Amino acid sequence: MKTMTYEIGELSLKALIGPVARATEVLSRLDERLARSPVRDGFVERQHFADAAAALWIEGE
Repeated sequence: MKTMTYEIGELSLKALIGPVARATEVLSRLDERLARSPVRDGFVERQHFADAAAALWIEGE
């Protein structure tokens, strides 16, 4: 099995907390919009496919 390592270095919490909070807010809004959307089921299926493809890529397939 291949291992993937990343050299991240030192990250400060102050530099990360703002972007993480904004990303959380945007994902919450997307979730709310999808709950009422007629394309919700198709979107969810595409995301499942993307997750499966990413998992296979990580496994080396």
